[in-house]
Amino acid sequence: MTSFMINPKIDDTNKYSFFLSHIYSGFECNYGGDYDKSDYFNELRTNTDKYIYKRDDIRNWLMDLKIKYGKHLFVITNSKYNYTELLINYAFGSDWHSLFDLIIVSSKKPTFFDQYKPFYKCDNESEPINDLRELCIGNGIYSGGNSKDLQTAFKYITNYGLKTNINDVELNNRKSDEREPIIIYFGDNIQVRVKKDFLHKKGIPDTDLMLLS
Repeated sequence: MTSFMINPKIDDTNKYSFFLSHIYSGFECNYGGDYDKSDYFNELRTNTDKYIYKRDDIRNWLMDLKIKYGKHLFVITNSKYNYTELLINYAFGSDWHSLFDLIIVSSKKPTFFDQYKPFYKCDNESEPINDLRELCIGNGIYSGGNSKDLQTAFKYITNYGLKTNINDVELNNRKSDEREPIIIYFGDNIQVRVKKDFLHKKGIPDTDLMLLS
């Protein structure tokens, strides 16, 4: 919105800065603020069925990908955990966590793809994860993070599978003929899609499927 409101030929930035700051504050209050106080979140919690569809068909498709075809599934979202839980819990059911090997919230895309930020456990965001072996165990819920560390975990999982114990994960002294993971990324945000082109420049094989409405 801001880019359309500012005339590039004159210095409107300072002239309208007070107005733009109010717009941003209002947006943050409704959509990025307190989950327990925001009118937007309160309405969504109260009338979830009015805004979200139950999608057993997509759930079944994800189950086929994971069980029938042996694919590893993950969620990377900019949303906080409580909002993510509300939406996917309604759409897929209360056991939706079992559909995914990794769940990453508050990822701050698109900078997730080109800036190095640590991962945190979702229930403890005060201490960063220093041992990347944790990402190779599966069924973990994390916040923040970066694509470089995630790629390291994906490569391990592709070649050695998910482990149930961190002591079973060996990130060093590995075989030399490891396969690179091929990642299919489903996204609905053009900005993130363009930013993610850096993956190709880094030689990371992946494919995009855009979901646009």
